[in-house]
Amino acid sequence: MSYLIFALLGFCSGSIMYSQIFPYVFLGKDITALSDDGNPGCSNVFLHAGIPMGILCLICDIFKGVLPVFLSLSFCDIRHFLFALVLAAPVLGHASSFCLLKFIAPKKFQWMKQCSGKVIAVSFGCLIGLMPQSYLVFALVIPFLFFSVVFRINPHSYHVIVSFGCFFPLAVIHGCSRTLLLGSFLISTIVITKHLQFLKEESL
Repeated sequence: MSYLIFALLGFCSGSIMYSQIFPYVFLGKDITALSDDGNPGCSNVFLHAGIPMGILCLICDIFKGVLPVFLSLSFCDIRHFLFALVLAAPVLGHASSFCLLKFIAPKKFQWMKQCSGKVIAVSFGCLIGLMPQSYLVFALVIPFLFFSVVFRINPHSYHVIVSFGCFFPLAVIHGCSRTLLLGSFLISTIVITKHLQFLKEESL
């Protein structure tokens, strides 16, 4: 039962779009309207709302993955197959069109048109939340940095797809448990599917 509770907690945490809410509440800026791609992500916050706001949103987007996963480690067995759902739930929540705040107070947050993002920061957050029991996060950090610095891939969605495509094989090499491998596969699938969707929309 605890696995399902933390999976639900993670899904709801992932659905909170800090990078859309904070600039609107504190600066009166709708990031989805200002940005070219309409994405409520922290990269657009840096661009259209400044560095301090961008840093705040980035930290919150990471920690909405870190917090539910880290808290679950005290109540759940990391080797249980259902833990894979706990690990991937915040990513799924961020990628879905569900928004916890709009569900709780639809009139107050009716201005939010876009309720899903590119799920990069929250993916890193989920993996950081595994520490110190697992350092799986480095299986994602390595390809992400390699294709950002050494062998740069553009546009950004291709970079993300290739990086997360390498993540699962590196997780296998890392020697993770079957549960963490399943969680890694779920995260990679969600992120890659989301960015393939972005590429399809951009081509229309």
